[in-house]
Amino acid sequence: MKEKPVAEATFESLLQQLASIADGLSKDSGSLEVALARYEEGLKLAKECLSRLESAEQRVTDLKESLESEVMNAKGPRPSGSATSWP
Repeated sequence: MKEKPVAEATFESLLQQLASIADGLSKDSGSLEVALARYEEGLKLAKECLSRLESAEQRVTDLKESLESEVMNAKGPRPSGSATSWP
């Protein structure tokens, strides 16, 4: 079965592929050329996974900041003389 292109694959699928490559590299005593090709493929997958994780982290941060802003706007301005922020 042909695997989907990296851009179309799910994060979970990419992780499975990466785990499979890592497992194969640790067990296989095949040729150096094949091992290097698999290693390169693993690096590409790892970079894509990291990129997707960073993107997800940014989305969570943006959502959190948006929610905090909505909560602050709903509470109205802080009372004058108050040095603390809203809880």
